[in-house]
Amino acid sequence: MYGHLYDFDTVVIRPFNIFSDRQDPESPYSGVISKFVERARRGLPPIIYGDGEQTRDFVSVYDVIRLVEIVLERGDVSGIYNCGTGKATSINELARVVMDIFGVEGEPVYMEIQER
Repeated sequence: MYGHLYDFDTVVIRPFNIFSDRQDPESPYSGVISKFVERARRGLPPIIYGDGEQTRDFVSVYDVIRLVEIVLERGDVSGIYNCGTGKATSINELARVVMDIFGVEGEPVYMEIQER
């Protein structure tokens, strides 16, 4: 609305669930991938809140950066840009992949979702 009010072009980039190998799993803002990997590195199964059937579109920080670069290079691309892969991945599927990569045996730990 601000761009329309003052008649200038605006760009909105909406990245989905960003992951990076440099995310701090202890940060409350870090995503599920870094939290799963941190536990798997210690030989522990991931903790899943809920049934794990919820899905996310995970996108690498490098892909987000590339989109920002493209938008900046083009210059005249006002609009809204979603930044994702278009592929839904369940939390259960993610847990299994992380466990397989790190050789963690067993099953994920399921916990009830805590209300805020």
